[in-house]
Amino acid sequence: MIVLASLLFAQAATATYSVPATLPVPMVGIEALGERMAATGASLIQTNEGGWRCNLSATTGIAYIDERLCQANVHCSLRHGNDPEKIGGCLEDRRKGILKDYRKAQQGEA
Repeated sequence: MIVLASLLFAQAATATYSVPATLPVPMVGIEALGERMAATGASLIQTNEGGWRCNLSATTGIAYIDERLCQANVHCSLRHGNDPEKIGGCLEDRRKGILKDYRKAQQGEA
């Protein structure tokens, strides 16, 4: 079981994501973005090729943020299996990191 989880985690870690070299930074307030992120759910679907596809219930309006939310959902779900409490804590930590990165990008520090 641990080996299977490790393989699934390794699969997710090697997934290809298209993240731009420089962040497009629309001017959205941090509080508004945080609320949008909290209201956005995700479902994960395993593809026929063995990878993972993420579907968001709503968009934050910023494609880069949406992609980071999907990456976080894949990471946390594979890492914590069927433990909703641990997945929730992991996602909360990831959301905080995404907001921190967004704030830096808005301030020209990215």
